Amino acid sequence: MQTTPVTARRPAPGRVRVAAIRAAVDMAAVPSAAAPQLGTVATDLFGHASPVLPNALAAALSNANPIIHAALALTNATRIERGEPWPQYEVMTEATCRLMERMAEERDALAAAFAIPVLPLAESLHRANGVPVGPLHAMAAAIAASRSAVLGPAGMDTRYVREDVPYGLAVYLRLAEARGLPMPVTAAVTTALGALWGADLRANPLLDALDLSRLDDDLRDGIGRA
Repeated sequence: MQTTPVTARRPAPGRVRVAAIRAAVDMAAVPSAAAPQLGTVATDLFGHASPVLPNALAAALSNANPIIHAALALTNATRIERGEPWPQYEVMTEATCRLMERMAEERDALAAAFAIPVLPLAESLHRANGVPVGPLHAMAAAIAASRSAVLGPAGMDTRYVREDVPYGLAVYLRLAEARGLPMPVTAAVTTALGALWGADLRANPLLDALDLSRLDDDLRDGIGRA
């Protein structure tokens, strides 16, 4: 699935607060031909439309979370470290959104190198929150005005960094390196977050096990487990 069926938080054990239910979540599979069947299952389970993507890489690159979460984490690192409550859509300022847009431009160039479609960031926010498509900072302000605050992470163990960088941005960088494609802004954000978090955020053992020269075939046919 290109992203989660809902935007939600778990405020306490046994309690989940659902902020938004998505109208559509794109679906892919490995092997790629299994996507329509999995889409039917997802629609039955969650009720959203499940448009089919060409392959799992298209689903991964269409997920806006690595870009949005990394930019928010970088520009709010001290709030996260101090455990302060901060409303993430309210702080998606023009400057923060410019950073997201630059990263998205690099992501889009990577997707074009693989000849796969990706959702623009604005379309991702529209699908997730139902606000009209427009400048990112204006969409974020509309989301903030439409509901109670969605708080950003308040601890350094946040998935915004610990998951979305090694399994998001680091994947972009490894794929781009294999294609000889520069991604300087994405690389700089990844390096800066690694320095702030004191961690090697480019380490990804799943990528280490893949032969990227066979990626197109593996996405289409499946990856052997022998």
